[in-house]
Parts: sequence; C-alpha cells; structure tokens
Amino acid sequence: MKSWINFPDRCRNDSVITKSKIYDQAKVNSRLKEAFIEQVEKIIWRYKLSSSKLNIDSVDDLHEIQVIELQLKKEDLNIGVLKVIDEAILSPIIFLLNFQGHFRYFLAYKTLSQNKKEAILKSSYLNSEWVSVETTEKLTLSAELNMEALYFWLIKLFIPYALKETNLESYVQIYEKILKLEREIHKLKSRLSKEKQFKKKVNINIELQEKEKELKSLING
Repeated sequence: MKSWINFPDRCRNDSVITKSKIYDQAKVNSRLKEAFIEQVEKIIWRYKLSSSKLNIDSVDDLHEIQVIELQLKKEDLNIGVLKVIDEAILSPIIFLLNFQGHFRYFLAYKTLSQNKKEAILKSSYLNSEWVSVETTEKLTLSAELNMEALYFWLIKLFIPYALKETNLESYVQIYEKILKLEREIHKLKSRLSKEKQFKKKVNINIELQEKEKELKSLING
C-alpha cells in the first residue's frame, strides 16, 4: 500500500499520550522501555474513528478505531513497541509512523477477550511502504455501513491479494496462511538451488510444487 489515507477532520483528536501512561496500562519490560526511550520521540492520538463521529453503526464491541502517530527518532522501530500500545489500548489501532516527514502505516487485526478486558492480536503486523504526504496519492476513507465493514476495508488496504473470503477474521487467517506458505516456498527454493544430489533435488521440487499449488488455491479461493 502506497497511499496516504485522508481521515475525516471531525474525527481529529491530536492529544499526546505519555510513555508513562502506556507503561501503566501494559506489561513493559526493561528492554522495551529502552526501545521507547531510544526510538520514540512522541506518541500522538491523531484520530478517533468512532461510530458516532462517522454516523455509522457499531458492531458488537467495535465502537472506535484509533489512529496513533509515533514520531520516531530513527527509522527502525522495535515491533514490540506497537504490541505494547496495542495491549494498552483495547480498540483497534492504525499506527502512523513518522520519521523526518515520511510516513508508514502499521496495523494488526485485533479483537477483545471474552471478559472484554484484554486485547488479542490475531495477525502479524500489516504495513505500508514509507510515503511522503506531498507526493503520494491521497485515499479518502470509505463510506461503509458499520464499524466492522470499515475495519475490514482498512485491513484489506494492506493485503496485496483480492481474496474472495467475506468474513473479516477468516480473511485475515487466510492471509496469515499465505504468508506462511510464501516463507516455506522461499526456503524450499533456497534449498533447491544449493542441493547437489539429484534425488534430493527431485524430492524438494515435489514438495515445492505442492506448496505452490496450495498457495495458488488460497489466493484464488
């Protein structure tokens, strides 16, 4: 995803979140505290995409989606920092990383535990490329019927396949399987290129073809 998302001004928040507040709400070890200190300059709650502000229906426990900007001291960020913030704030979050005026989005699919007191991450972090606001295509927030549909639309922005699945959680699960298969295929191709024995090369190639067939099936539905 290479676009800049134009979130509605009526949802703008622009409040600063102190690091100490995050530490109070989540489990933060010394290594992650060090990452916060060395890598993050400031945390800003840029937008609250709420059902009331957007004039759309809530669905179950999904009433808001947050957009949180992390102003970075360096380009690389420990992904554990995002996990800690996701743990501290129960509603779904779109992270906007800002490094020297260039921006990058991160988000993971998140739901609530049965007791509604814990956030559960159900995917790896999806992300965009680094973009510049001035030179990047602007994308208007989709006009969806409810918060779940909006969340689905946002997640699909970061998945490079048009999967046929219509259920949000199943869609994310299929994509996680695709990522796993892509990693396995990459490893098999590497093994195949290095293997010298013909018989072993044949066996690796058979396994590779099976994985590629499974991948194609997942992508095409």
